[in-house]
Amino acid sequence: HTLAHNAIARLEVEKEIYHIGLKGEIFVYSVTIANTDYVKDKEILLNSEQWYDHAKKTFTIKPSTIKVQQSDFDVKGYFTFGDSRYIDLTVDGKKGNIQTLLSLLPGSYNNLKEYNSKGQVYFTATIKGDIGTKTNPAINVSFGFSDASLTNPTFGESIENAFLTGTFSNGASRNTSTSELSLKNFKAKFKDKSFKGNFLIRNLDHPYVELDLSGAIDIESLLKFYPLSNVSNAKGSIDADIQFKGVLDHVRDKRNDLIHASGEMEVKDVSFTLKDVPYSFKGLNGVFLFNKNDVAISGFTGKVGVSDFVVEGFFKNVISYLLIDGQSILVDAELTSNYIDINELMKYSSSEKQKEGRSGSGEFPYMDGIDINLNCNIKHLSFDRFQPKNIKGRVRFNQPYLELQKVSFNIAGGSIYANTYVTFKSPDKIPTALTTNFSNLRVDSIFYVTDNFGQDFLTNKHLKGDLSGSLNLFFVLTSSLDIQPASIAADADFLISNGQLNNFEPMKKLSRFVEEKELENIRFSELKNKIYIKDEVITIPEMEIKSNVSNISVSGTHTFNNQMDYKLVVPLKNFKKAKQDKDEAFGAIEVTNTGSSNIFLSIKGDSDNFKISYDSRRTKEKIKEDLKKEKEEFKALFKKRQQDELIHHQSEEENRDYEESDFFDF
Repeated sequence: HTLAHNAIARLEVEKEIYHIGLKGEIFVYSVTIANTDYVKDKEILLNSEQWYDHAKKTFTIKPSTIKVQQSDFDVKGYFTFGDSRYIDLTVDGKKGNIQTLLSLLPGSYNNLKEYNSKGQVYFTATIKGDIGTKTNPAINVSFGFSDASLTNPTFGESIENAFLTGTFSNGASRNTSTSELSLKNFKAKFKDKSFKGNFLIRNLDHPYVELDLSGAIDIESLLKFYPLSNVSNAKGSIDADIQFKGVLDHVRDKRNDLIHASGEMEVKDVSFTLKDVPYSFKGLNGVFLFNKNDVAISGFTGKVGVSDFVVEGFFKNVISYLLIDGQSILVDAELTSNYIDINELMKYSSSEKQKEGRSGSGEFPYMDGIDINLNCNIKHLSFDRFQPKNIKGRVRFNQPYLELQKVSFNIAGGSIYANTYVTFKSPDKIPTALTTNFSNLRVDSIFYVTDNFGQDFLTNKHLKGDLSGSLNLFFVLTSSLDIQPASIAADADFLISNGQLNNFEPMKKLSRFVEEKELENIRFSELKNKIYIKDEVITIPEMEIKSNVSNISVSGTHTFNNQMDYKLVVPLKNFKKAKQDKDEAFGAIEVTNTGSSNIFLSIKGDSDNFKISYDSRRTKEKIKEDLKKEKEEFKALFKKRQQDELIHHQSEEENRDYEESDFFDF
């Protein structure tokens, strides 16, 4: 779209030759090529003459000049369009500057057009040869600039003393397979730091690339020169000396023997803040060493919010991952940290979900194509009330499998050793299995950390003691990391030493039946038993509590909605004879082999409304028989759920295993 508002046009006809002339000012609204606007809203000074020979089917551009801002371009050549088509065209930019070239860029680069620039630019292009269905003309372009500069008018930051020599050719066969773009001897100075490099790409069908880049960049100056809307408060510098040479097909096929990459990049005191992320990245330092298709990380340290880290290790196949879609990357590293705050790190996920109208504290970051093998050593981790210390273990992740192997940590005055397996095949159904051993945990602290397991009937205020034992646990998570209660299956074997049961309402209500006066503060030296969970029901096999009050046997069930059905066996010697109702107690008394007697009681109801009564329908033998049956049913169910819901095929492990010798040596 153009407007000739101050121009003179001329047309002369001599036999079958048309002489066309145009001189003056033309305003170009836009030149649209492939749905992209170029040369938008530009004033052009044109002095042009063309000849059209109708008999010979030839269109000739006599030496003409085009001036755009401060740049001059000479154009000449001809084009035939008869039975055979041929072109011979030359464009020569004798006088130009960077600002002119930037002003001609498409709309997506409008932010560059306002920059101030100086320095000379040259540009020469020739298009010559036959044009046919199977032939293309030869295209050769040379361009460059010398002692140029480009300045951001708002912040005043500049690239200075810039030099570049470039060429493009479609090669001997005049197609993409022989095309070549070369950028040579690029160098520039950014503030007080300089950098230089070269770039070559050959055969656009199966690209061969050569690249070398060296020098230093001050990040604060870079982002003042070219601001990024989602990055602020950036400081620090990056020093690089990198070389790459190879065919991208070989990168994709992991032909590391045919890939030549080397050099290093050093990050120095880098800090920045990302938009909508409620924490900053500070003090990033580290060295990244390149070798073939891999990168080694040395001493990469920093802080993310209040969390700190030190990473040493390897990013294997990283060049392929960065350059080619569908590639995978293997991270094999050591993570060391003094403190990690999970709550803070998950705030970003939470804020993003709220913007989309979702709820929850965060989502697991699905990372297709990233295989992680991370050995961790973390002194302190914080996640709500969960505050473990001295965490050690191995994290293996390869979508959809996450494994926490041989994890150990200290919490609640004791130690926990665990292995965890998680499968992320479905975003709304995440099977999780946990096997753990624990020792000397303070029971009241565990209840506090878990917020009393979501109930207020038996809390950290009631139960105390040292807990040891083992646990096999299976459950299913939602995408927001909430547990689906109906999926929980557990088998716990525990021992509580030096225990106390204080002010527990069911024990206090036993005063109707038991003579002792210390029911509000029961002390026991040892309590050992198993607990089973399935179908939202907690099953407690018979256990004997040897306490300061009496030797009381307890068994029963407790549902997730707090429906209780407990069975108690109390020695008759503790029975309140003065209040004994013989008719009511009939059938609830059993004489043992030693001649002593026990009274059977039951506790039924919910946590807010329960009743303690005589249990005339239960005997000790029946209790044992029922619990044995329940135990066998549970074991079968737990095994089936592990097999059905959490699949870790041996073949998966074989495909994912690797030896340290697979990594490169420097």
